[in-house]
Amino acid sequence: RTASFFGKYTFREGVLKGFDVGFGARYTGERIIGYFNDTAGNLQKRTSQTYVIYDLKFGYQRRIFNDRVMWNLRVNVRNLFDFDDPIVYNFEADTGRARTYALFDPRTISVSSSFRF
Repeated sequence: RTASFFGKYTFREGVLKGFDVGFGARYTGERIIGYFNDTAGNLQKRTSQTYVIYDLKFGYQRRIFNDRVMWNLRVNVRNLFDFDDPIVYNFEADTGRARTYALFDPRTISVSSSFRF
């Protein structure tokens, strides 16, 4: 199970006119990654972890050069809370111990600018 959400609000008037702020969440639910027998011989289910990764964006937009050019400036923050828990993708069937993991990119901040004319 996965889901994602992103919302953005742009200020159209007042002191903050031209600014926008956005927030996103990427959800991944628990999933079955396999089964194994415990030491007593009982069949056990192994599941992955549920997690949510959040993103944040800020922007500013305005017309320049006698209103002929639209200038955009963006700041993007991916993995806002620096989620770094390893997620188990595979395990040893005889012991139930994790074998392979997925690791996430650390918090990333980027700045971009563009011009439209």
